[in-house]
Amino acid sequence: MQNGDVRGSSGLGTRLTKPIRLSDKATHSYSRQLRKEHWKIIEQVRRTHALERTDDNDTLCMDLLASGAILQYLNEKEWYGLNPLLPKRTGS
Repeated sequence: MQNGDVRGSSGLGTRLTKPIRLSDKATHSYSRQLRKEHWKIIEQVRRTHALERTDDNDTLCMDLLASGAILQYLNEKEWYGLNPLLPKRTGS
């Protein structure tokens, strides 16, 4: 079987027009779960590599950390980064 071939129940191969990549599926998964309120935090982490949790945004921050959208790094100093599979913001 070649890359992009899929075997149906008949055993015959069907050529996909575009192979499905796992990274596409993960990006799509993040797109479905992110809400408008998450993007302000995501953009702040993209700019500053810091996560400023407050009483107002604590649940949103925890959502992003638990989903792996925002990653916490503990080197000499704690800092945060975005998951490379996180989609680019597509709306306002």
